[in-house]
Amino acid sequence: MRQLSAYGAIPADHPVTALPQANVLHPAKELFVSRLPHRPFCSDELGTTRIRPAPIAQTMRYIQVNGPVIQNWLAFDIDRENAGYDWEDAGLPAPNIITLSPKTRRCHYLYALDVPVNTGPSGRRGPIAFAAAVHRAMSATLDADAGYAGLLTKNPLHGHWMVHSLHARTYLLDELAGSVDMRAANTNLRPQEDRSYIGRNVALFDWLRKWAYRARERHQSYSGWFEAVQRQAQAMNDFDNPLQEREVRAISRSVAKWVWYRYTGTSNVQRGIMALPSDMELSERQRLSAHRTNGVRTARTDSRLQNSLERTVKVAAAAGAAPSVTSIAAAAGVARDRVYERAAQLALKSGRQQQADRRAEARRLRDLEKSWLEVGEALGISAEAARKLASRA
Repeated sequence: MRQLSAYGAIPADHPVTALPQANVLHPAKELFVSRLPHRPFCSDELGTTRIRPAPIAQTMRYIQVNGPVIQNWLAFDIDRENAGYDWEDAGLPAPNIITLSPKTRRCHYLYALDVPVNTGPSGRRGPIAFAAAVHRAMSATLDADAGYAGLLTKNPLHGHWMVHSLHARTYLLDELAGSVDMRAANTNLRPQEDRSYIGRNVALFDWLRKWAYRARERHQSYSGWFEAVQRQAQAMNDFDNPLQEREVRAISRSVAKWVWYRYTGTSNVQRGIMALPSDMELSERQRLSAHRTNGVRTARTDSRLQNSLERTVKVAAAAGAAPSVTSIAAAAGVARDRVYERAAQLALKSGRQQQADRRAEARRLRDLEKSWLEVGEALGISAEAARKLASRA
């Protein structure tokens, strides 16, 4: 019988009862336990999946290896007999855990990621796409089962399986990518053609969350919302190799909860803010929407101009001068014509008129026997500038 590299033999007559039952777990199994979801899917027979607290789920033959929005492991189903050595033949790094069926030696490989990938709504698309590409390339190299949903794995904590816990070292995605030909990932695949479970999972998640952002406001109760998300997820699961029903349920549950309780929309997009009747002619809706948009833009421009006028008046006053149309336009970031157009709304006086008004105010204050310092403070300028202003003809 072949040796499994430096990790010992897998004898063909290895009895299940001979598996070690020590209370102290191998570090690889400790890592497995530490990364389990709090309430994972689990089962003793495929097809009867249930959700249980992690301590209970650990006693069952099959268990969920990754959380609904966190990818801690890359899992592969090697669906052929005596497959325990295939990673070595393919030139891949050693899996952390190999779990084999006692009779056929068909197995699951588990690779622990050093940096878990966030596949949820807040996850970055770049790392998710890279993880999917690495998984596709490794799956192609191993000739793993492309139909494997990736939700449940053979539980390495259960005595039914032959388990080889090789090491507890974690892998960077870059490291795993360096061990395979990434051209095998075929990054030009359409999502419907992607047979990688991560690729299908991510594609369905993305489609569903984008639909959910728009559909959320149409539902008033969580129960109705949850049912609508589940129906939409089933409809979107139209891959050439569809995800299993339990995987679709997990994705729809994650999206429904996150969008219902945490999504608040975006301040930059306000679709439907006018609440126009759905039966209104499209051209009329567009006309009214354009009218409203132009009004909003005009109001914003006027606000900028008014703020710019106030700032420019203060700067010019400090120099004993009057603000010019050019300085106001520059401060607001608009053309001079826009300032002239709105002169009435802004109560914008000519520079000469504003200067005359300030000179009259300075002289009035002097007639009240105010000092030049007090006149300057009242006008927001220095005492010397106030004296010069009042003395001009």
